[in-house]
Amino acid sequence: GNDTYPESLPGEMPPLGAEAWVVPVLFALIGVVGVGANALVIYVSNKFNELKTATNRYIVGLAVVDLAFLFVCAPFTASLFATTSWALGKSMCKFIFYFMQVTVQAMCVTRCALTLDRYFAVVHPISSINYRSPRFAVTVCALIWIVALLMSAPLAANLDLHQTEWHGTQTYCMERWDSHAGQITYWITVVLLTYVLPLAIGIRSCIAVVEKLWGRNAVDPNIGPQIRNRILIKRRKVCLMVITMVVIFAICWLPTQVLLLWQEDFPFTLVTFSWKIAALILTYLQSAISPIVYIAFGHTFRRKLKQAFLRMFR
Repeated sequence: GNDTYPESLPGEMPPLGAEAWVVPVLFALIGVVGVGANALVIYVSNKFNELKTATNRYIVGLAVVDLAFLFVCAPFTASLFATTSWALGKSMCKFIFYFMQVTVQAMCVTRCALTLDRYFAVVHPISSINYRSPRFAVTVCALIWIVALLMSAPLAANLDLHQTEWHGTQTYCMERWDSHAGQITYWITVVLLTYVLPLAIGIRSCIAVVEKLWGRNAVDPNIGPQIRNRILIKRRKVCLMVITMVVIFAICWLPTQVLLLWQEDFPFTLVTFSWKIAALILTYLQSAISPIVYIAFGHTFRRKLKQAFLRMFR
């Protein structure tokens, strides 16, 4: 808003703060790391048959969403801080912000599906075997995209260009809902389905996995100490991976969810503007961190990654 910047002469370009270059630079760094890491996950997972498991199909599905989010959405989001007026027209206004919402919803729900896959693999390995095939995982990922495309349609329908006079005529891509109650209902539904519910499922899955792997009689007491230690180390990694995934999701998306719900009487100050920037950076940062987490915890994946590099530079 006008309160964020000092006054300038009428007709001049509105002044830009440090965010005009800091945010694009940060997004560029996150984008390079994230696009590279996610592309690597997709390439290695599809190259080796050993990695074509149900779990890795979900990881690839998430990497595809993260890649789309970083590759398509990040440049446009960064450009919003480097310019003061929307110059891409009404069609791009609707498409870009619609696609952002689609990828965000697909990302959150796919992450939830991956957590559930780990839960069933550990807690119900026998009864869930028919639902843990690679084909089933691909079908679930495809259905998630379809649901995300449909759920985001109301946002696209209510996006429009808005012009205002501030240091000349400025054009903004904004939500223009006919019903304020409809807007509030939509965003509450989105937050519940793409953050609160996945987080609740993730926390419950974490508790169940830890109880299963670390409870009494989790490891046969008659097993020798060396094998027992090997099993415990492997299980510790599974627990840490599930917990890490849920914690990263909770932290990186919480500020954005608060901002989505706090649209009524939102105070536009330098502090809240900085908060918005930090919230956006966290959401994009998560898409760069996720593949690194899978690489760090996946022993088989790291081994195959090394093989791929050796073949590439042989």
